[in-house]
Amino acid sequence: MRKSHVRVMAYAFLLAVALLVSACSASIQNMSLEQPHNSDAESKAVELTPSDPIEYDTSMPQFPVLQSVESDVAASVLILMYHNITTLTDPGTYDRRLQDFDNDLKYLQDNNITIIRLSDILKIQSGEIVPQEGQRFAVISFDDGYVSAYARAFPILKKYNMPATFFIITSFVGTSGYMTWEEIEEIAGYSPDSGRQPLYEFGSHTVDHRSLAYDASAFPDRNDYIMFLNMELNQSKNAILQHVNQTDIFLALPYGDGAYEQEVTCAAIRTGYTGLRTSIYGAFDAYNTNWNYHLPSLAILGSTSISVLPDYYEQLLPETGMLMLSVR
Repeated sequence: MRKSHVRVMAYAFLLAVALLVSACSASIQNMSLEQPHNSDAESKAVELTPSDPIEYDTSMPQFPVLQSVESDVAASVLILMYHNITTLTDPGTYDRRLQDFDNDLKYLQDNNITIIRLSDILKIQSGEIVPQEGQRFAVISFDDGYVSAYARAFPILKKYNMPATFFIITSFVGTSGYMTWEEIEEIAGYSPDSGRQPLYEFGSHTVDHRSLAYDASAFPDRNDYIMFLNMELNQSKNAILQHVNQTDIFLALPYGDGAYEQEVTCAAIRTGYTGLRTSIYGAFDAYNTNWNYHLPSLAILGSTSISVLPDYYEQLLPETGMLMLSVR
């Protein structure tokens, strides 16, 4: 009787464990699309392995001489920074409700704001796109590469026929809650008709979303820090370009860290980035090529009212007195 009792207890224990594992598995699957944005990205960092000679390049590159046409008409551009699109009733700070996102795009449409991809600022600078008096431009961008960008934002963007720029963390691709390379390729290849350029483009949010700001305790040797920057930027850029067909690629700074830091800017230039988007709030004049490596933006949070946009177009921020916020 005693042995039989032990066997029964053992079977009961194993059954309880099996049910717990099954419940946890189902819970994780349900959370994959609805997980809050505010997860600890640092915990997902991966060890980088040098794979390209440029990662050992510690030279100081020349700042690109960008040519721009002269115009008396300002090309006012505002980069809208989204993160996770959610259906949760109580979303995280950086989440945007699905209905609010739909309303945002309707607001942009109703107020005649011209939506462009981030790389289209180069077309303004070259004269390929000629702004009209009073015309306002906006870039819709997404950080991190959440699966909601594919499952929720992508259909609504197509509904309004609006382009967008997606910044992805390459080591997160294909993990729970994030887009797969197949989904990224589908977005990147989408065009409303076969004769037009694809509406969507991708940029780098680095390999593992580590802060790019210099930390003397983490990088006691400056050369080690530079090679870290090279690896983060070069490897993520190369990974993206293996899956999308585009010439220009921009970098979005994790947490907004490293804006205006010379080493970060030089690493972006050294590794072939067309420009660098910061978390500095404001709009900019696309004709001013000095902005390309410190592009300001506006984070659209769960509590943001889209009606604040005109205030940012009214006053383009000067290069001093900027507001810097830490965002993901």
